[in-house]
Amino acid sequence: MAVQISKKRKFVADGTFRAVLNEFLTQKLAEDDYSGAEVQATPTRTEIIILATRTENVLGEKVVQKRFGFPEGNVELYAEKVATRSLCAFDPTGKIGPKKLLPDHISIMEPKDETLPTTPISKQKAGKPEPPATPQPVPTA
Repeated sequence: MAVQISKKRKFVADGTFRAVLNEFLTQKLAEDDYSGAEVQATPTRTEIIILATRTENVLGEKVVQKRFGFPEGNVELYAEKVATRSLCAFDPTGKIGPKKLLPDHISIMEPKDETLPTTPISKQKAGKPEPPATPQPVPTA
């Protein structure tokens, strides 16, 4: 009978496994341009899809099986090729990004001289407007 595990502990365990697997594969496959891994777990087996630029030298199932303690024949590794993309700081065609190369040199200018007031300045604000004069009634005698 399988051990009951809460959903919270299951998510934490899965996240920890993925982080440790990613770190392990990053160290082992650095020269193969490793770019990531996808883990698909089923009740019968675990499939690990390794994304790399050069897929010829991707390590075998025995290494992962031994490192993470999986039972025999319970792990399947697949290698998927990732297209190599070079990065460019600018786009000569101008479709996405600047057409011209942005300068690498940035110069910081000195602040302009500020003239400080010698005496306090106060401006008279307009007060409340006077209400219009109401005509006084004329007394009749």
